[in-house]
Amino acid sequence: MSQSTDPTPARPDPEAANEAIRRYVRKHGGRPWGARERAELDRLRSSWIKAVRRDVRAAA
Repeated sequence: MSQSTDPTPARPDPEAANEAIRRYVRKHGGRPWGARERAELDRLRSSWIKAVRRDVRAAA
């Protein structure tokens, strides 16, 4: 799987970032995760974490 196959906006909202993770995992299927695929999943997760933290700070 190529890196950054599911582009996410620079500042996604948590729902969009979560959906990007879900699409990536569904597309990947049940095969073992390679290093590049795990790196892309980590990138997507980081995007989601940043979006959630932004929302929490905005709500505070």
